[in-house]
Amino acid sequence: MTGKPSFMDVELKDQDPELAKLIEVEDMRQDNKIILIASESLTSRPVREALSTSFTNMYAEGYPSTRMSVWEKENLSDHARHLSFYRRYADNRYYKGVD
Repeated sequence: MTGKPSFMDVELKDQDPELAKLIEVEDMRQDNKIILIASESLTSRPVREALSTSFTNMYAEGYPSTRMSVWEKENLSDHARHLSFYRRYADNRYYKGVD
């Protein structure tokens, strides 16, 4: 498909240059200053990259199951097991769309 890209595919700097500049300035501020405010915390680059993915299109409630805190490390990555348990026992108020 050719022609003008949809607004969903336009980069932020092209869609809203002012906001892109504000983000750039804030990144510089955080890189160049020591911020000793308890309510501010820095996230690593991988976290910021993950937050700018399609996962942010979803809304979910709740916390991970408490059973996850006692599982062996190899079981934590067993996504099929988590999904099966979630589908069987999840509270109905939680959104199934975050499978």
